[in-house]
Amino acid sequence: MHCDSPRGHTQPEFDRQLVNLARLMVDALNNDELAQRTTGLDGGEKSIGKLEMWLRQEGYAHADRDVKFLRDLQQLRSTGGAHRKGGHFAALLVRLTGSTTARAVMVHLLKGATTLLGDMAARFGLRE
Repeated sequence: MHCDSPRGHTQPEFDRQLVNLARLMVDALNNDELAQRTTGLDGGEKSIGKLEMWLRQEGYAHADRDVKFLRDLQQLRSTGGAHRKGGHFAALLVRLTGSTTARAVMVHLLKGATTLLGDMAARFGLRE
């Protein structure tokens, strides 16, 4: 991956940003709360699966888009940021974000996270 941001991002810096974003967006999901609020769980669902079921149960219009974003983010973290990069990491970046440059990938991910959070806040009445 090419790290070409104006701030001189290095690969380790990008990896930390990717891991931290995944922690905020995926690892921080409240599994217990989702389990309490969701009907029809069979006990085998992980956090994103529980969230997906709850969003569908609540009639959230952007469930497909937001669940895909979270799964893509988790996949990027699993194949890149948290582990040694395999040979397919650059191809995965291009497939998911359209780029391999650190800046473009991070901009893509932050836009997705902002859209997800904004739409959920609007739909579920969360206030600043």
